[in-house]
Amino acid sequence: GLGEGELRRVARLSTQKLYRPGEVVFEEGSEGRELYVVERGEVEIRTKTGDKLIGSIRNGAVLGEIAFLNGEPRTARAVSKTASILRVINRSDFERLIQRELHLGRIFYQNVAIDLADKLKKTVIQSKAA
Repeated sequence: GLGEGELRRVARLSTQKLYRPGEVVFEEGSEGRELYVVERGEVEIRTKTGDKLIGSIRNGAVLGEIAFLNGEPRTARAVSKTASILRVINRSDFERLIQRELHLGRIFYQNVAIDLADKLKKTVIQSKAA
């Protein structure tokens, strides 16, 4: 829902971070001031002990959005499954941008809500199948 120029403005907020296989992106319970977008690779979302796989996030998908949105501690642990490149967006930088450009915030939050609904639906379907 964003135009090319708007996407560039959001991308300028981000930094690129590289992760090796098995490297922790964030821990459950940690402070969540960043949102991550998988540029390339795969990241697994796991319970704190790492014994239960909750899901996998791949190219173009977002992770860390719950803590990014509500300011509460991370609800799960994220571990890079493969060599991965993630784009990291800091919450305070993003908030400054959307204060200047409210329509970016509306579109962003709408997209995150749709993504979270899809993830919830997949989780419910998986738990029924188990």
